[in-house]
Amino acid sequence: ISQHQFNDNVIFLKIVNNQLFMATPSKLILFNPNFLIDYKADIKHVITYNNFIYIFTNDGKIIKLDSNLKEIKKVKLPYASFFAPSICNGNIWTVERGGYLLKITPELNVTVYTGNNFNTKSNAQLKLDGCKIYNEDKVFMIE
Repeated sequence: ISQHQFNDNVIFLKIVNNQLFMATPSKLILFNPNFLIDYKADIKHVITYNNFIYIFTNDGKIIKLDSNLKEIKKVKLPYASFFAPSICNGNIWTVERGGYLLKITPELNVTVYTGNNFNTKSNAQLKLDGCKIYNEDKVFMIE
């Protein structure tokens, strides 16, 4: 996969538009029978939606790529620690470490919802799956 003897852990592996993608914490790779393309970033999460790839970085960026790893749009948010994003009702949702719920449209327009009671401490369990947010012993529904 690279000239380095060891590769980082694989954090994402998926077929999009009949192409295989793999991500490590430092790059997203497109495998093609004739060549490899990579996109370097400090990657925390990768999700796909409508044949686009969305990278969430450790420094608060959300990057939208097409299936050839061409950057379509990028936004930088003033906060940097996202919990695993999820798709619900045509939007991307995530929770920021400060407890803010974020709604991100496919065009990367961001709406921030405050006043949530999410426990985001380091030992707290928080997971997003579809339209559900699991936080410790509670389940919240996104509508």
